[in-house]
Amino acid sequence: MQQGHPQKSHAGLWLMATVVLPTVYLLSAPVVYVAGDKLGVHEHPLAVYCAPYDWLEQNSPLWKPLTEYWMLWMRVGYA
Repeated sequence: MQQGHPQKSHAGLWLMATVVLPTVYLLSAPVVYVAGDKLGVHEHPLAVYCAPYDWLEQNSPLWKPLTEYWMLWMRVGYA
């Protein structure tokens, strides 16, 4: 019976959980907000979905690029 190397077998999952998923979220949150608003989704689900993004904007050193990225999508979506 062979035992796998847990460090190697779970490395991809850890990478996805700590890097890929947060990056995808940061890139998609403004797009989801604008698209949801355009489709008529109520404000509350959109606010809940975007709450982590709003928290990062207010409490991290990345506030300026995150705000600029959000405003880019606001201009694109509502132009």
